Amino acid sequence: VDKAVAGGSHVDAGMALGLIAAGGAPVIEASVAASDRDSLRVGQAAEFTGASHNGSARVADATSAIDPSGTARVVLTLTGGTAPPPGSGVSVDVELGQRQDVLTVPEDAIVVLADGPGVFVIGGAEGYRRSRVKSVRVETGRRAGGRIEVLSGIRDGDRVVIAGADALTDGAVVTDAEEKK
Repeated sequence: VDKAVAGGSHVDAGMALGLIAAGGAPVIEASVAASDRDSLRVGQAAEFTGASHNGSARVADATSAIDPSGTARVVLTLTGGTAPPPGSGVSVDVELGQRQDVLTVPEDAIVVLADGPGVFVIGGAEGYRRSRVKSVRVETGRRAGGRIEVLSGIRDGDRVVIAGADALTDGAVVTDAEEKK
């Protein structure tokens, strides 16, 4: 810390009162949902993008403490690109690795139910291309590429509503969309 003005001095608007310099390499501090915290490991590769700055980084620390908002603090060290100015916002994507045989649904299929996240499953037929839906509570996992992993609640082969799911109620009748050819 370098104090540019002595204590007790008169100052004018816009006058620099001091200079604070931090040592070390620039870092990005971010918050992640508590449910995603366990997927992060020190050393994982990441990419960041901002208004005029982007580059690569690595996870340096992912705290185990969860704050009252349900998020955990993650610190990333920059490994390439242009460092964003202090205080600017960036978006960070961390490479979590790929897993095989994972059940996923589009993000738009997930709705908020009274007891947590859910989907609407298409059930019994009500005529030509018309069916009743039922809400089903699901446990979600990782998110990537506009899709969300479903850990429990539905099975492979269940048909879920994608478009307009947030406007449905249990027992609503829906019309099947035509399949793309």
